[in-house]
Amino acid sequence: MIIRFYIEYWLLLATVFVIRTVPFKAAVWIAQALADFAFDVLKIRIKVTTENLKTAFGNKMTDEQIKVLAKKVYRNFMVTSMEFIRIPNMTYDEVRAMTTIVGVEHLEKGLKRGKGIILVACHYGNWEMMGTAIRANGYPITYIDGEQKNIFVEKFITNNRIKSGIKLIARKNALRGVIKTVKNNEILALLSDQNAGPEGVFVDFFGKPASTPQGAAAFVLKTGASMVLAYNVPSDDRKHNTVYLETIEINPTGNQEKDIFTITETFSKKFEKFIAEKPEHYFWLHRKWKSRPPQES
Repeated sequence: MIIRFYIEYWLLLATVFVIRTVPFKAAVWIAQALADFAFDVLKIRIKVTTENLKTAFGNKMTDEQIKVLAKKVYRNFMVTSMEFIRIPNMTYDEVRAMTTIVGVEHLEKGLKRGKGIILVACHYGNWEMMGTAIRANGYPITYIDGEQKNIFVEKFITNNRIKSGIKLIARKNALRGVIKTVKNNEILALLSDQNAGPEGVFVDFFGKPASTPQGAAAFVLKTGASMVLAYNVPSDDRKHNTVYLETIEINPTGNQEKDIFTITETFSKKFEKFIAEKPEHYFWLHRKWKSRPPQES
């Protein structure tokens, strides 16, 4: 296994060298070519992707339309990955020049309360560029560090984020780090859309219950932080990104289980709305509906 990890890591480093060396337009072309190779030749996770798209849009699209959309998904994800690789080489001025933030007043409103912000987002558009853009506009932002099977790849991702000005919390110390972040009246960003297994809360997503992380809702209820939803829509030529921000109103009832469900359902429905408008920008390669609620077992 360790040999495989080394091979993957050295392949990644070779790709990084090329992507960071060539002009942006050439990097986009390379990313799309790699995506087409993965889709047409290697057929990596095609079944998962098409099944997800059929679950979401099967009553609105033909099989051929699903296939065309799936290929766009691959291309956009690969370009997003390419952009992530290039972010540390960009100045904050360059990041601001290629990013427009709509709704920055929601950050100002949340921070004026003095209890920090839980920024809830999903794997849509370029979520990494979105976080960097918020940081580049003067708002300190923190992520909970992810866990990759390949420890060398994980280290690369971690270093890439740190070089972009992102603060990181180790997952094993997540609660302590979250409390510290909001006590400092800063922003904690959470990607809250992937399958959360038996620990998640089941809310509808495109008409089918999906196990969804309950951390964002639980942290808001525990800390009293504001919740702001964020998503990023890239332009067709990938030269510009528009980040949209929106406050999620929190009205606790005192019933924590009910409140976690309501909050999670609220932001999941908002995810669904903008994903449905441009589904090619969502990360459909993940087994979103893998876990099933107890009543389906």
